[in-house]
Amino acid sequence: MDQTLMETLCNVPAIASHESLVREIIQREANEYSYDLIEDKLGGFAYHQSGTGPKIMLMAHIDEVGFMVKHITPEGMLIVIPIGSVRTLSMYMQKVRVTTYENQQYIGILNAKLNDKELINDLIYVDLGCDSDKEVYELGIDVGNMVTYKADYQQLSENRYCAKALDDRCGIYVLLELMKRMQGDDKDVYYAFSSSEEIGFRGSKTLTEIIQPDIAYVVDVACARDEFDRSYRNNRQIGKGPMILHYDKTMVPNYNLIKGLETVAKHYEINFQKDMFVNGGTDGGSVHLSHYGVPTVVVGIPNRYGHSSYSIGDFRDLENTVGLLSKAIDEVDYESI
Repeated sequence: MDQTLMETLCNVPAIASHESLVREIIQREANEYSYDLIEDKLGGFAYHQSGTGPKIMLMAHIDEVGFMVKHITPEGMLIVIPIGSVRTLSMYMQKVRVTTYENQQYIGILNAKLNDKELINDLIYVDLGCDSDKEVYELGIDVGNMVTYKADYQQLSENRYCAKALDDRCGIYVLLELMKRMQGDDKDVYYAFSSSEEIGFRGSKTLTEIIQPDIAYVVDVACARDEFDRSYRNNRQIGKGPMILHYDKTMVPNYNLIKGLETVAKHYEINFQKDMFVNGGTDGGSVHLSHYGVPTVVVGIPNRYGHSSYSIGDFRDLENTVGLLSKAIDEVDYESI
């Protein structure tokens, strides 16, 4: 596995509709292959590996949770709003990076004021060390600028690492690995990178309408609520393999695709977990409703502490996800869908 690529993907900032920096990394990697580029108007894009048989779409989203500047106060503070569902406790005393429209970056401290009765943050702000709004404006910072965690990638052990934005840089990494390993394969595959998933699965709809796939595999991540729970209730344990999702709030996946993934995993002895999302959903929610309907399944990569300043992942889960999807794609034909 390519630790350097994962580090590069995680360290760049990219909230919804501000995804140019991560897009540049993906395109630099993809330029090594002779795939056709397809783009929508929201910032999403896909690479087409032309072949025969059903049109297969693999999708991962390129945005991360973060914040956006809403106001600049006379005292030089940045009032920000969350972009995506950020964990409440991850809004206190965190190092963040403010990125201007010209891609100039400044470090500050994120903090919040808690509403004790409702356990929500009434005011979220970034302190850049400035004393006036004039100082802030002179830096080139303005309303609408992107704010993301300054939480650089770190290797914790041989297989485990921590970084921001594992949701969904893990999915991006898996798609890039599949592009590399499946060169010369005769399947008709679209490697799709969607925009703005964290604010309502927006880019997946536009990209799917362009591609009009016959089937879709959505690659995303999920974490357990309680990391001390290693029982049957926790099917999102890192190091235990990818999760094959049987349900979420936005979609009941296609049974044939679920069965196909599980059959492949058992045949090739690939570790996997069976999971359901009681809350939330993925790009699969909009993908499966696109055009005349698209048979869709979601493959989840387990993390710890999602939607926060740092998450923890395991390279063995990434490798098992790549292996599972590559073998599953080899088995796809018109009869199987």
